[in-house]
Amino acid sequence: CIVACALAAGAQNASAPQTHGITAANVDPSVKPGDDFYHYANGEWIKRTEIPPDRADIDVFSKLS
Repeated sequence: CIVACALAAGAQNASAPQTHGITAANVDPSVKPGDDFYHYANGEWIKRTEIPPDRADIDVFSKLS
């Protein structure tokens, strides 16, 4: 029974999508990663994200609230 449960749990975890790392849509290819990795990795996100006038900043957690 323990082996069957372990196999079932492993099968469920194997099918779950793994999302991590850099989102390609946020990468700014006009910036060399060796010159400024932050703007290389986030440049397009920075360009298209509007900061509301009543906020000093915005991040992914701001979108949740």
